[in-house]
Amino acid sequence: EAGAVIRFTGEYNFIVDGVLYALGDSLNHVDFTSAQPVPSPGDWGNLVLNGQGNELRYVDYHYASNGIEGDHADYSIFDHCTVTNIPQWVDDHERINCHGIEMEHCIGCVFNGNVVEGPIWEGIEVEHDATGSTFSDNVISTNTSEIGIYVGEGTGMTFSGNTFNNDANAIRINSNGSGSVFTDNSFLNDGDAIYIGSGNGFEFTNNTFNISGRAIHA
Repeated sequence: EAGAVIRFTGEYNFIVDGVLYALGDSLNHVDFTSAQPVPSPGDWGNLVLNGQGNELRYVDYHYASNGIEGDHADYSIFDHCTVTNIPQWVDDHERINCHGIEMEHCIGCVFNGNVVEGPIWEGIEVEHDATGSTFSDNVISTNTSEIGIYVGEGTGMTFSGNTFNNDANAIRINSNGSGSVFTDNSFLNDGDAIYIGSGNGFEFTNNTFNISGRAIHA
């Protein structure tokens, strides 16, 4: 419920195999955070969502070992979630492998008004299918980011009103992104703004580019 604070005393994960409703509001957020007197990035594990239809609204997520993640979380809503204070760590391939919100599959999901900050590899990621999902009014400010928003594939997606201030690519659709719409996004990143691996029928409207790479690569 609004105003709830969930504090973790150690490196414990919060794993949801059903449905999670974390329903804060603009005045009373739901807070997932460290219980340590002086909190540090990595104080606790992370939140894992393994079911469809989750609803996270006005959630603050701090000092975890990694971002919010899960699989087959189709039709979930991530609305005004703030992800900060995630540790920078390197995987076996010497990549910085941390993220703000990462779902393996997320068909018909809504990512709206979220803020992701810090030394993070991907701000928001759907590793595989994000067909019909909406990414709107998110702010991705990640100082070692490879990708602001990454999608493996998905048709009919909408990217609108997002702001990117990261070190590399802003939006990457690795494979088919047919019928997707890109409107009113602001790109301030150091790489390409929009990369689409394949597809057709795209719509680009009123996007602003102040970048060092290509505006659109499709």
